[in-house]
Amino acid sequence: MLSQKRGQTTLFIIIGIVVIAIIILAWQLVKNKPSSEPDSSFSSAADSIKYSIESCNENLAKNSTILLGLQSGRYKAYSYPIEGNDDYYGMGTFYISHYVYGNNNVQFSLGDVEKEFNEYYKDNMLSCLDNFYDFAAKGYKIDPKNLKLNIEFLDESTIFSLDYDVLVSKGTKKKTLSNYKPAEVPLRFKKTFDVATEISSVYSEQGYLPDSKQNTIINNIGNSKVIRLVDLENDRERRYVFYFAVN
Repeated sequence: MLSQKRGQTTLFIIIGIVVIAIIILAWQLVKNKPSSEPDSSFSSAADSIKYSIESCNENLAKNSTILLGLQSGRYKAYSYPIEGNDDYYGMGTFYISHYVYGNNNVQFSLGDVEKEFNEYYKDNMLSCLDNFYDFAAKGYKIDPKNLKLNIEFLDESTIFSLDYDVLVSKGTKKKTLSNYKPAEVPLRFKKTFDVATEISSVYSEQGYLPDSKQNTIINNIGNSKVIRLVDLENDRERRYVFYFAVN
């Protein structure tokens, strides 16, 4: 009888140990399970990130168009640069490139301009987005892929479209952002660039600067002539300043 009671006691102890072990294991599994972000909360955050990217596209599009106008369509790849200053945009020092040097045309096309815009975006997009700091602080992991900018140069405006996959994840939720709203800048970059190119072509072939319908100011700096074109001078919203040099 005593032996039977001891056996029952041992059995109860074993069962108790097993139950406790199961409880501990279940608790560990629950503890280590990735937290699941509510669908509505994650979707709202993803939309906010996408909106931030589209807002930065608008800001960078305008700022880069202004800077590249001052710098003859160039961002970093200068051609025999001359330092310039212009209070109109409050941009500080910039660098004016030659379209003609030593009576030879410096080859530079809209395709080259698009590459310059791309370099500007690569250097400035993440800083505009503050490296997604606010979202990362809330536990979101954001992995931006290669950024490519496609530009449509129109006579009356310039359209900037982003090819930019950004993977957003938190817990078990994931979403790749793409298909952003393009940004349109109502400054006539192409028309002004074409005027500068035409003036340069005449200068290299015939040695003089032809008249332009755009407001033109010419300054002599050393052996070079620095030309300042102002497109739509009387339109405060769309007035556009473009510099280039010939030698």
